[in-house]
Amino acid sequence: MFRLILQKTVGRHEPVPTVALSFNDVATMAGVSRPTVIRSFKRLKAAKLIHTTRKTEDHYHAGQQVGLCPELLAPAIGVRSWRCDTNQTFTIHCGDALEVLTRMPDESVNCSVCSPPFFLLRDYDIVGQIGREGTPQQYISRLVEVFREVRRVLRNDGTLWINIGDTYATGSGGNVTKSKMQQNNQGTNLPSRRPQRSGDLKSKDLIGIPWMLAFALRADGWYLRSDIIVHKVNTFPESVADRPTTSHEHIFLLSKSPKYYYDADAIREPQRDNLNGHYLGRNRRTVWTVTTKPSSTGHYATFPPQIPETCLLAGSPEGGVVLDPFNGTGTTGIVALKHGRSYIGIELNPEYVDITTKRCKAEMKNLSKSRPKAAGRKARRAL
Repeated sequence: MFRLILQKTVGRHEPVPTVALSFNDVATMAGVSRPTVIRSFKRLKAAKLIHTTRKTEDHYHAGQQVGLCPELLAPAIGVRSWRCDTNQTFTIHCGDALEVLTRMPDESVNCSVCSPPFFLLRDYDIVGQIGREGTPQQYISRLVEVFREVRRVLRNDGTLWINIGDTYATGSGGNVTKSKMQQNNQGTNLPSRRPQRSGDLKSKDLIGIPWMLAFALRADGWYLRSDIIVHKVNTFPESVADRPTTSHEHIFLLSKSPKYYYDADAIREPQRDNLNGHYLGRNRRTVWTVTTKPSSTGHYATFPPQIPETCLLAGSPEGGVVLDPFNGTGTTGIVALKHGRSYIGIELNPEYVDITTKRCKAEMKNLSKSRPKAAGRKARRAL
């Protein structure tokens, strides 16, 4: 069997004992497929971060500081970046959101649009993920740390749009889907959650995660500007008989400064009579109705494109830079490219980075096709 020898180093001259792992072992530990592991180590080899010798042709030797799951794969994927013909850039970082953000320069982003993993709703089976903390307070604390770095990299006139949902103190886990497309998807089926009864929480209490986060961010220095309700028309059914079925989530609009970039005209909504109002329609209301659709990307909680589209149109100028620290499968990035923005995404799961890569390349190809071709020599002479 093809074997991998990984050598973690504590310091430059203090190597720890090597560990022998098969591709299948690494795939299981990292929660990714075996082909993803193989592609990642080929990239490591090409980047000269690992090498083989004639004596051990069937071994790889990693002589730099790498860890297991997901740090093992992150150096292989690293940072992927492309530039469109329109001078837009699409960059995706593989790694922990907080660690990647600390390496980004100050005031380099116009707008951030994201949907962090919801508290205890799904398990994506990858070390370091947010959303599987022991208490709501620990979950909120981790998000506050991430968004503190987001505030630093935002321009002074930048905005942050967070899509977040709530959780009950006890439950059976995330929503379960029976569709063939999602049967093998990570995070679809979860075991029963442990009761969350810390503090004043009782069994069956609605925790109030969205507002806990909003108030914590406001206390940390953000300006809390708006609470938007996302009404999901075709929400998943819930097997409950003592309360209404949840069919909404929250979007919080926060700003770094009291005055910030906001293009109200870009997201106006139609009204029956424009004679007494703005010719583009009325000002956008705080209830947004969206229709969710099945995703072919292998990600259960895919961002509906209407959400990032509305947020980035209002929160960033054309040619600006949009950041999503919880990239997922790159929906925010695809929408940003369509509307003339550059994009920076951060994703912990290497498989989702691969999916984002494919979607990005396909979208850039479509953008290139849609651009008008340059006129020929005869046409230019005629002009």
